[in-house]
Amino acid sequence: MKRFFALLLAVLLLALPVLGLAATYQDVRDSVVRIYAIGSYYVPQENRYIKVPWVGSAFAVGKKGEKVQYFVTNHHVTGKIGELDIIPGSGGILGQLESVELYVVYDDVTNMLGARVVGCHDTADLAVVRLNSATDVRKPVTFHDPNADLNSYQGEAVYALGFPVDGDVFMNADAQESLASAPFQVTVNNGIIQRILPSSDTFGGEVVQHGADISGGNSGGPLVTADGKVIGVNTAGAMEGKYYSALSYREVLKMLDDYNVPYQTGGAGLMGSSPVTWIIAGVLAVAVIVVVVVLVRQNKKGTAVPDAPAAVAPAADGEKRTLRGETGALAGKSFVLTSGKPLVLGRDPGQCNVLFPKDTKKVSRVHCTITLTGGKVTVTDNRSTCGVLIDGNPIPAGGTKTWHRGQVLQIGSDAEQFTLHS
Repeated sequence: MKRFFALLLAVLLLALPVLGLAATYQDVRDSVVRIYAIGSYYVPQENRYIKVPWVGSAFAVGKKGEKVQYFVTNHHVTGKIGELDIIPGSGGILGQLESVELYVVYDDVTNMLGARVVGCHDTADLAVVRLNSATDVRKPVTFHDPNADLNSYQGEAVYALGFPVDGDVFMNADAQESLASAPFQVTVNNGIIQRILPSSDTFGGEVVQHGADISGGNSGGPLVTADGKVIGVNTAGAMEGKYYSALSYREVLKMLDDYNVPYQTGGAGLMGSSPVTWIIAGVLAVAVIVVVVVLVRQNKKGTAVPDAPAAVAPAADGEKRTLRGETGALAGKSFVLTSGKPLVLGRDPGQCNVLFPKDTKKVSRVHCTITLTGGKVTVTDNRSTCGVLIDGNPIPAGGTKTWHRGQVLQIGSDAEQFTLHS
């Protein structure tokens, strides 16, 4: 029986690469995330600031089998600092974008990672963002063959993946709290490649025009082929003309090369349904069946099949997180945060369970409290003298702010830093 399974496995391993079953457009779901941004606009006419949230899509890039730390999206999704423009959802108010809080959402807004822009394309509406720490919750995409003649693919099927939203839904605070962003919730729309624009002044680079529906929120999401290769980044559309525009993946590769960001490419693969490909697939499938039948006949007499061991359910994630000291007095130490048992940070041994040495500078006696409720971690500044910051953004004295995995918590000074982990 062991020989039977060994031979069967060998045949299957040989057959799979030829069959091209390693990936389909559906597999790219595991690479797509939602981008959630909060921009701070200065309104010069009124001498005031307005904070506005918006959303978009993005996808992971990197090497197979490694954790990912980089995501590609549109530059307009990350926000263009210093640009004077109409503030989204403001009814026409002109403002200058001065800062952006950027997050990669991989489940919902209780599970998102802090990120920052590390590079932009010279001319095209493209950007690459970097997480503060690498993650394995998404897989890197494979880009299409860089040397392919895209004009030969006109009429081939393509698929737009992302998280479209109704025009104003992300402006609603309640809606923001329910932005579901898991892989199975990625929207997939299909169409065909209509034409390739080698150079576009409007978009600043090569463009793939296609017929797969996209709308608000899809910006920055991947356009992929039937075999799961990324061929473009969805950027804009015109409903009346029923065509949509994606910046070519070749523009993305230029940008990634400029910033030394790792990525992977593949061959043309199964762009469509080549008869030769499927004939080869059929022959291999028959070969597998023949091997199975022969081996079963050879082994069926007198062979007892043992009962399979009972399935063991995977252990569920408990309601807990781990606080880890990165720098300062508590560097290298870890503290477990559980639901209903807050962590209180400070120098007072009578009130704090995360205790700093008495001579730690800029840390108050009872500096801040960290709480875990319903999978959401919050940090409350207990009116400390030198404050609490998350990714450089201060929490108001006595205020509370959500802390996400991958973000850096700073206590008093940049010498005392912590990160959050599962």
